[in-house]
Amino acid sequence: METVAEIDIPTAPPLVPSPPEGRQYLTPEEIAAAYEVSLSTVNRWLVVGVTAWDESGQKKRILLRGRKIGGRWKIAPAELAEFLRQSNHAQMSQQQPETEADRKQRVEACLKKLADLDLL
Repeated sequence: METVAEIDIPTAPPLVPSPPEGRQYLTPEEIAAAYEVSLSTVNRWLVVGVTAWDESGQKKRILLRGRKIGGRWKIAPAELAEFLRQSNHAQMSQQQPETEADRKQRVEACLKKLADLDLL
């Protein structure tokens, strides 16, 4: 009977990193390192959020919820998980680039409005 050698198979990292022992929150620096994004990106998620479109095509803003205590952000792992769930569920996508024809049509409409208001 042959024996099969044990092979270490790497596992995927958890979706939400665990806070260091003794803490119940994550810092923006820890989130940035875990997801390989810049610290300014995480701060933007906290302050401005991200734009997403839901299934009905409605635009919505999704914020990473956290608490600012003593001038420093503290983010609960559950809040990070909810932010990731919402942003993935909303099918994050960038707005389609404007075509030249769309741009011309938009500019013409703006010029018409300005002319109607006697601003041109």
